[in-house]
Amino acid sequence: MISAFFIFNQKGEVLISRLYRPDFKRSIADVFRIQVVSNSDVRSPIITLGSTSFFHVRINNLYVVAVTKTNANAALVFEFCYRFINICKSYFGKIDEESIKNNFTMVYELIDEICDFGFPQNSEIDTLKSYITTESVVSQGIPADESSKITVQATGAISWRRADVKYKKNEAFVDVIETVNLSMSAKGNILRAEVDGHIMMRAYLSGTPECKFGLNDKLVIDKSQQGGGGGDAVELDDCRFHQCVRLNEFDAARTISFIPPDGEFELMKYRSTSNVKIPLRVIPTVTEVGTTQVTYDIIIKTNFSNKLAATNVVLRIPTPLNTTNVDCKVANGKAKYAPSENVVVWKIPRIQGGQEYTFSAIASLTTSVTNRQVWARPPIDVDFQVLMFTSSGLIVRFLKVFEKSNYQSVKWVRYLTKASGGYQIRVSVAFLTLGVKLPDLIMSLRASFELFVIGFGFNQASSIDSLLDKDDVALEALLDEDDLLQECKAQNTRLIEYFGRGDVLKKLLGPESDDCVLETCMREQDHLLVPFWETVLDRPPEEMKTQMIMASHFSKINSTFLTKKPDEMIAFLQAQPDVVDRILQHIETSPFVDLLVRIIQLDEHAAGSGVLEWLSSQNFIGRLIDLLSPKHSTEVHSIVTDLIKGIISMATPSPAAGITDDSSGPASNRFARELAKWETITKLLSFMLCDFDSVPNRDNATSSVVHSIAVVIELIRKNNSDYFEPYLFHTLRNRLIHVQQQVHAQGEDSRTALEETMKEMVNRMGVVHLGPVLELMCEHLDRFHELLKKPRSLQGPIQTTVGSITPLTLERYRILELLAELLHCSNMSLLNRPAEYSHLYDSEGRLQGGLSALEELASVIAMNNANEREQDHTDDDDDEVTPARDFPVRAPTQDSPSLDSDDDMDEPGSSDDDEMEEIAMYDEPQGLDNIFSPSSSTSTPSSLSSANLPSSPFNAETSSIDSNSSGGSSSGTATGTSNSPLTPGERPSRRLSARSVRSIGSRRSSRRRQTMDNSIEIKLPIGEQLKKQFLEMNLFGTLLDSFFEFPWNNFLHSAVYDLIHQVLTGNVDTGRNRELAISLFRDAKIMHRIVEGQARNDNDTALTKGGRLGYMGHLTLIAEDVINALEHFPPELRLLIIQYAPEDEWDRYVTGRYTETKANDTRLLGGGKPIVASRNVSQWKVDEDELTSSGGAGNGVGAGGASGMKSEFKRGGAAGGEGGPRNTAHFLPDSIVEEEEDDDDDDDEDSTRAAHVVC
Repeated sequence: MISAFFIFNQKGEVLISRLYRPDFKRSIADVFRIQVVSNSDVRSPIITLGSTSFFHVRINNLYVVAVTKTNANAALVFEFCYRFINICKSYFGKIDEESIKNNFTMVYELIDEICDFGFPQNSEIDTLKSYITTESVVSQGIPADESSKITVQATGAISWRRADVKYKKNEAFVDVIETVNLSMSAKGNILRAEVDGHIMMRAYLSGTPECKFGLNDKLVIDKSQQGGGGGDAVELDDCRFHQCVRLNEFDAARTISFIPPDGEFELMKYRSTSNVKIPLRVIPTVTEVGTTQVTYDIIIKTNFSNKLAATNVVLRIPTPLNTTNVDCKVANGKAKYAPSENVVVWKIPRIQGGQEYTFSAIASLTTSVTNRQVWARPPIDVDFQVLMFTSSGLIVRFLKVFEKSNYQSVKWVRYLTKASGGYQIRVSVAFLTLGVKLPDLIMSLRASFELFVIGFGFNQASSIDSLLDKDDVALEALLDEDDLLQECKAQNTRLIEYFGRGDVLKKLLGPESDDCVLETCMREQDHLLVPFWETVLDRPPEEMKTQMIMASHFSKINSTFLTKKPDEMIAFLQAQPDVVDRILQHIETSPFVDLLVRIIQLDEHAAGSGVLEWLSSQNFIGRLIDLLSPKHSTEVHSIVTDLIKGIISMATPSPAAGITDDSSGPASNRFARELAKWETITKLLSFMLCDFDSVPNRDNATSSVVHSIAVVIELIRKNNSDYFEPYLFHTLRNRLIHVQQQVHAQGEDSRTALEETMKEMVNRMGVVHLGPVLELMCEHLDRFHELLKKPRSLQGPIQTTVGSITPLTLERYRILELLAELLHCSNMSLLNRPAEYSHLYDSEGRLQGGLSALEELASVIAMNNANEREQDHTDDDDDEVTPARDFPVRAPTQDSPSLDSDDDMDEPGSSDDDEMEEIAMYDEPQGLDNIFSPSSSTSTPSSLSSANLPSSPFNAETSSIDSNSSGGSSSGTATGTSNSPLTPGERPSRRLSARSVRSIGSRRSSRRRQTMDNSIEIKLPIGEQLKKQFLEMNLFGTLLDSFFEFPWNNFLHSAVYDLIHQVLTGNVDTGRNRELAISLFRDAKIMHRIVEGQARNDNDTALTKGGRLGYMGHLTLIAEDVINALEHFPPELRLLIIQYAPEDEWDRYVTGRYTETKANDTRLLGGGKPIVASRNVSQWKVDEDELTSSGGAGNGVGAGGASGMKSEFKRGGAAGGEGGPRNTAHFLPDSIVEEEEDDDDDDDEDSTRAAHVVC
């Protein structure tokens, strides 16, 4: 049958050659290389040249070729080739050029065994493995008896199975896998549908069992002869079985009886073309708008039970060849335009049964004539997988195992339906022009309200003119005309006038309208807009979710009205009863979310001012928060959370807002302020801490907790008052200067204009005070700590491929994120500010006091910056603290200079380039020194100036004591203001001296320790209260326990690292930050845990010979933070921490594994730059200087540490130069160590302790 067998690589080189008969020579391989491999046009797997036939199969750039001169059975030859490929995969794992070359002797053994003189022989893999072995496939049994067993197996009745197979646990796995091939027309008609299925079985059964396998009762194999089996029968066009199946029993009772091979095998293959169930239905609507755009509206629906789900759904939507860009909008999944393939790829991870998703996009086309090409309109390709579903209807009724020992076996059955490349939906394209908008109106209305069926034809002139001649022409009669669209394109004047009538517009309403249509709709709202809104909003929410096209067009229509007629539409919305509640009931339908966003965005334009106030009066935010309750579904929670996050992001400050007159000013953050209110946070907390036992659906309860926390996290992240206050000051100042210039040019009263502008701006820009968030969270922090240890959503361990593991749960991770953000929030200056500044903002977060409030705002900004400068800047020239210059707003002078621009604002931080720029107020910013007096005739331009407080406020525990003991200097700096301005000769110092800063810091430390016992009587700032509770509950001990309990969850590790990093890099001079740092070493024993974590990783790596544990990356970062913190902590703090350090273990870790890890991280990839050692080019060596300069494995790496590398260590007295530092990471500075050595020469325990701990 087969005369020769070859394997070629993609270059045409012969890898394997075997001649079975003498009718060919090896040179026949050259013919195949020339005719097939070198000829890219050849696509047929069979090539016949004269009397010679070449059968080839291509796999992984290899050609498996069988050559014959006889009239061989082509199917049998290809079956032999595929059997050979499967055998190679079983032996080598994969078949490619490398595996063939590495195992060529094994390949020759196999082809000699499975084919004799060109006739296929035994190709059973189990039989072959019993006597053709590799290192990974070794036959078992006694060598003396092995030969006879092999012979019996190869020549006996059951050649596919050995009789001495034994398993501890007898199991059988059955997989029914079906691939659906579909071709569907654009109208939804099925042109072709077929199912290719195969039943795979994995049998791990002892002995020689007999299995009986039952399929559907109504199973028809040859429907042409048996007359079919009825509408509910499973009809198979053909099927093929494994050789182990007894076919006579199947023909009689439709029962498959067989003795299975050991391991995995294909039991049955079948094909069906009747009664095919379509899992997914795709409804495309593609419209070409002129020659510049193509619009897409695609709906995908599921046709299976809501208990099932389709996964890995991918739609490949074709676009024209001249597409430049595609704007995609999807509510579920992700869509991205792939220009190299001219398709839009829409990926949906999961679609539950009974749901439908929508996709809309606008493709922009090139207008150049040379780039326009004919679009073939290829079909939409759909890929998916659906578990426990079969399109053919084939099911397994039973699987029985009989064996003479009567053991019990476990049987498993799984169904999988998938599509990969053969599931196609054709596209029908409608044509529109941009010149005429009424045809678009007609099409959109018909799709929206499903009133009529439009027929679009391309006939010649019709009877439209004759219909228009009638006085009582019916709209339905015109819509039924096939050439209606062509008449509209031809600008039929009579037709356009007819569609512009009010009674006609009552039935026709679309997303794009002419001005006359808009005017008519606005003029006759009761007859047009009101019924239009009622028709949509009064539908039940469940019904509206199935009417996505209607909802989409409803949103587009009203977006057009809001854009062109914002004032009229806002008035219309305000007149509708309960309109906000009626829209929110359809929140699960994505077009209504787009409509809400469009309404909110009206606030960005002057014509839409007041829309946020109206929505606020309707309790819009409160109703959104109510939708996060556990009684709503997870889909509602997800949609509402995304909407709230979008609302918070829309209020993000913009650097150019408020300067020009073409907008209503900066974005209003009214909704963000409402989210931070006491009652809103209380409601969110009730959702977070709800009792899962009282909620009927635990999934909804978990979703409510997770999304409520996500809202609070987003609120904190986007509203940092430390950045907002400088932005607020600069925005107000720039706006006032701009208004002053305009008013001065017009000769009006500048004081009145500036006050009105100030009032308008502060109403829009209020600080989001997060005090209620921290206060309420502090009250329930113990409960969050309990949930961190034992989350409510945890339902025990889950079984995975690596064994039973306890999941982290999303609830626990979100709580960790929340705690990290709360710690960030507690460090904001606004939440740690003395009580005398509480009057700066009102209850709504708005700046109080008019123009004079800018003085205090500048003061607190300067105070914040002074706090940051105390640690970094020292100056020994000044020894006294001088009062800051006041903000002279209340005492205008006639001779004050005028500033009309920002040219004189040359201090650091005055640039408006960055919207969230942190302004350095300590360099005495200059602005408008004075505001106009009330009299316009005598007023002169003035400038604003910001003030600078000389020192940061003490913490609340010592504020009263410090104010009493600060002496005369406190009078000038208590509030940072003065009732009268300084004279020009009085130029106060604008900088704190280093000596005064150090003295203040030392006095603070002493007073803090003296008054610690009395701190209970004084109410702490809310930021300090949070840190106090962190200390009391030993939160960081719990965090480190979780860190090591889940060694592979990097999301958890990142959140824990964030919390620890804040403590180690924060200010530890005063307040609870210092106590947190001590607790981290004393209670949480962070240094012990780092050493233990490294040892655990080393042991695990040695046992498994695998990679390191998942937490090691973050553990190294934490260790680096610990080392850097010890370098910068004050001496007395380092002395305190010494007693909690594992000296010897930490010493070995730092000089060993840590130094090695850091050296590896900084080493150049590939080593240093090669240099030529001599003229012999083959002799190379590494340029060691290159390695040293790059921070790699240079000098110092090893026992002595790595020089030039951050956070590395050297022992005292190590090589490094006498002028360099003796130890860069001591707990104690060199001066303190030397003092202790001088004081006690006999006992050097204290002087050497720090070096041993760190080195």
